[in-house]
Amino acid sequence: MKAVLIATDLIKNESGDIKVLETNTNAWTTHNFSLFDFSGLTNFIENNNFSEVHFIVQNFNRTLTPYIQQIAESKNATFTEYLVDNTAITVPYVEDSESKLIIRLSYDTTAVIDDDYCRDKYKLQKLIHEQSYAIDTYVPTEFDDFENIEDFTYTDNIPNFIVKYRYPNYDKEVYPKLYKIENLNQLNSIKEGLPSDTYIQRCVLSELIDGRRNIIRSLDLLCGSNLDVVNMGSYYVVNQIPETIWENEFDETGVLSKKNRPKYITHTSLHIDSNFDYVFDVDQDVLLADGTSKTFDTLEIGDEVRALHIPDLNLDETTYELSTWTSSWDSFITGSGVVATAVTKIRKSNSVSTLFVRITLDDGNTWDDLKSGPILIKDNNEIQFKLINDLEIGSTICTFDTTNNSVGYRTVQNIEIIFKENQILATMDVEPTDLYLPLIGNNLTIIQHNLCRNWCSTEKCADSGMCNNCAYYYCNK
Repeated sequence: MKAVLIATDLIKNESGDIKVLETNTNAWTTHNFSLFDFSGLTNFIENNNFSEVHFIVQNFNRTLTPYIQQIAESKNATFTEYLVDNTAITVPYVEDSESKLIIRLSYDTTAVIDDDYCRDKYKLQKLIHEQSYAIDTYVPTEFDDFENIEDFTYTDNIPNFIVKYRYPNYDKEVYPKLYKIENLNQLNSIKEGLPSDTYIQRCVLSELIDGRRNIIRSLDLLCGSNLDVVNMGSYYVVNQIPETIWENEFDETGVLSKKNRPKYITHTSLHIDSNFDYVFDVDQDVLLADGTSKTFDTLEIGDEVRALHIPDLNLDETTYELSTWTSSWDSFITGSGVVATAVTKIRKSNSVSTLFVRITLDDGNTWDDLKSGPILIKDNNEIQFKLINDLEIGSTICTFDTTNNSVGYRTVQNIEIIFKENQILATMDVEPTDLYLPLIGNNLTIIQHNLCRNWCSTEKCADSGMCNNCAYYYCNK
C-alpha cells in the first residue's frame, strides 16, 4: 500500500470554526517529535499485517527516519529507507504489494495530489470552495465567491482581504499581500487588476494565543486508493509578533505595510532562503585579530578575527550540542585566552525587510541583532550559549573589553522588537576557534559562536546550513 505524508495548514477562527488554507507534500515538518502522534501509524501497520515498511524521504526531513524505523521493527516489519536529493521532483520506484507499506515524504511531480492540489493552489481552492471549511475565494476564470456580494463599508484597522500566489517558490517579500478593502468598488478594482497566477481570499483571522495570530499544521498519512487518513499529530505555528505591538499601517491602495505583515503571516522574507538562518547584519563591526575592526560586509575568506579560547570548549564543534554545552564561570574568567581565528565561510542574504531584536544593557550600550545568533551568557556560576531570541530582561551576557583584553558581563535591561527594511544579512564560519567578537560599543563586544547544526543523529557537520551535502537538520556525509 502506498501512502503519502501531507501537511495541511488550518486556521481556527475567533468563532471556533476550522478553515483550510493549503496542503503540502514534501513539507517541512516540526523536529519536535513530541508533537507527533505515532500511535495511529503503529496501529495501522499492525492491523494491516505489513511485513515491510519502505520510507522515501528527502534529506531535510530525514530526522524522522529513526522513528519510522523503530515503529516498523517493533511490529516485526523490515525497514528500508530511500534517500532522495532535496531538489528531487520524482521518487524511486518501489513495487507495491499488500504486504508493503510505502510511505513517501518527498515531492513527486507524477502524483496527482502533489502536482495538482499541493503545487497548484487554484485547484485546491476549486476542489473545496463549496465546503464549510473553505474560505471565500476569487480565482480568475475559475470561480468567484464574491460575485454576489453586496456593497459594504469597512473601517476596522486590520486586514480583511489577502492576495496569495498560485504556485510555491514565490517572493515572500511580496506575497501573501494583505489588504484593507473598504468597499465593493475597491474590491472590484483589485480583482480587475489582479496579477496573473494570484487569487483573492477573505483574510480569516485566527484565535489569539498570547496575543498572536497562528495557524495549525496537521500531519496526516493518506493511505491507499481509498485515501484512508492516519493522523500523525498537529501543532500550532505562532506568528512572530503580537498583533498589538504597534499600529497597523496601510498604503494608499490598501496594502498592509511590510512592518506589519509578521503579525498575520507565519513565514516572511527570511524564508526566501529557508535552509539558512542569518545571525548578523553586514553593517555590524567585528573585532579583527590585530585589534582593529571591520564591518562584516568587508570581511573576506582568510581574514583573521579576534576570538577567545575557552578551556572547556572543544575546538571540534561536532563533538557537542551547542544548546546543551555548559562550563563554569570561574574556569572561563581564569583560563580564557585571546587568540586569532580565520574566516572560512561567508554567506549573505538578498536584501530583505525583517524583524530585529534591540537589546539595551545596564551600561547603556544598545545594539540590534537577529534572533538566531548564538551568544555566550552567564547563568549564576555557569556559562552557556543562548540564542538572541531566547534572552530575557535580566539575562547576563558575557562580554569582552578591548581596552584591557578582559572578559566580563552585562545585564539585559530592555528588549524591543523592531523592523528594518532593505537589510543584507549574513552568517559565517570561523576556524579553528569557533568564536568571534562582534562589537556592540566602542570598546565592548559580545562573544558569538558559529551557527552550528548539531542535531544530526550520526556524524555531524560544523555548519550543515553551509554544507552542500547536508540538510538543515541532518548531515549526509
